Amino acid sequence: VGLDASVANATLSGYAALGQRISAFATERSDEMLSLHRTLFFATIGVIVLVALFIFRPMSKAILRKTHELVDARNSMAFIAVHDGLTGLHNRTFLTDHFDTLIKGAHRRRERLAVIQLDLDRFKQINDTLGHAAGDYVLVVTAQRMRDSCRASDLCARLGGDEFVMILN
Repeated sequence: VGLDASVANATLSGYAALGQRISAFATERSDEMLSLHRTLFFATIGVIVLVALFIFRPMSKAILRKTHELVDARNSMAFIAVHDGLTGLHNRTFLTDHFDTLIKGAHRRRERLAVIQLDLDRFKQINDTLGHAAGDYVLVVTAQRMRDSCRASDLCARLGGDEFVMILN
């Protein structure tokens, strides 16, 4: 290699001595080094978590807000599906879906049901002479009077047009 053997031995001896000193230092300081590594590790994790919270917190709020909006929209659609838009009473769909359940429940409890069908006489004349706004008002007032006459366990529904049904327990 072109080195004198004595120089090469001295260099190798120096490297060996340096390695032994580094090894001794590392052994003596291993507890300190381990503690330092732990501290740096957890500090790094803390910084990563803080950065993630800083970045993703606005997104998580937006996701939560959108989730609430979707739940509210679903609840609103579920309400609209089974209620009359004008009077707020249950509609024909709800009555059709729940009529058998009401009868079976009354039978199981050994109770009776009263089914009352209401049809407003000359309602077409009100619409034709006074207008649809007046006709809508009559329907809303009729629905409110039905609600006021029923208990919580009773069911009031608008079948459509000027036809209503009350099911009394």
